[in-house]
Amino acid sequence: MDLAIILYGENQGFNIMGRLLFLLFYGMFMGLQEAVFKGRSLGKLITGTVAINIDGSRISGQAALLRGLIRGVPFNTFSALGDPTYPWHDKWSKTYVVNYKDINRHL
Repeated sequence: MDLAIILYGENQGFNIMGRLLFLLFYGMFMGLQEAVFKGRSLGKLITGTVAINIDGSRISGQAALLRGLIRGVPFNTFSALGDPTYPWHDKWSKTYVVNYKDINRHL
């Protein structure tokens, strides 16, 4: 089956299965990225931040994958609005994102 048909459907319109697959792959990609780079993704490298556990230790590969998969939850993006920010993918995986310079000497 053609990938375009899976992602967009026969009529190139809305296809729930394609969108779910995309969210799953996106979550796995983000989780794998943070697992390999020990809590850092491309965005975290640019912003100088790192994801850590609540106790201040490095996140495990399992926690990184969980963070990535939770990113696929509808409206997760809106959970990051407000001040202070504690989005669902941090709250549910018991992690924080902190400034890398402040925490680097402890990890």
